Amino acid sequence: MIIFLSTMEQDEKQLVTKLYNELNPMMYKIALNYLRNKEEAEEAVSSAFIKIMENIKKISKLSCPEMHSYCVSILKNESINILRKKKKFLDIDEIEDFSKDDNSLEE
Repeated sequence: MIIFLSTMEQDEKQLVTKLYNELNPMMYKIALNYLRNKEEAEEAVSSAFIKIMENIKKISKLSCPEMHSYCVSILKNESINILRKKKKFLDIDEIEDFSKDDNSLEE
């Protein structure tokens, strides 16, 4: 994150700081609702802010309500990406439970 901030202009840094201060608590709650895990919610919020910094020139042209909606959309997409990654891996307990039930194999 620090690398992104060092390459940004002063007004862009101020906008990112403003967005972070305004949206961080709300974005964390949204991510927590999606992910049900504190660490993953924090990861989603930080990933979202990295994307926000990458697209700050585009975001700065939006009105305030549009900015907030855009940022929340980025967060939702990041949360969904985390859920998709999680879904790719089965827990070992799930595999053992599946192998114990012979009927489920036939179905």
